[in-house]
Amino acid sequence: MYCIVNPTTNKLHRVTFSKSLADLIIETLGDEYEMRTAKFVRTRRLAPNEKSDGLYGVVATKKDLVLRVPMTKELASIYAEDDSRHIEEVFLEF
Repeated sequence: MYCIVNPTTNKLHRVTFSKSLADLIIETLGDEYEMRTAKFVRTRRLAPNEKSDGLYGVVATKKDLVLRVPMTKELASIYAEDDSRHIEEVFLEF
């Protein structure tokens, strides 16, 4: 997993599974940001209105695969609108 981070503030800007997308984002944003690799740790399934203390993992329920890791509950809810997906709490390890 590739994370776009502002090294001055240590603030996470974006998370992606695609290295080429991460490279493009860094190229577009300029020197203020850097790419860091991280692993994600799945913790628990979230109830529909439950907030995460970390990030949100959108999981394919049948195959038990994390498809995306949005940073907001609102975006995760859009990706998990149908019954074949659910949302789990996810933390990053750098």
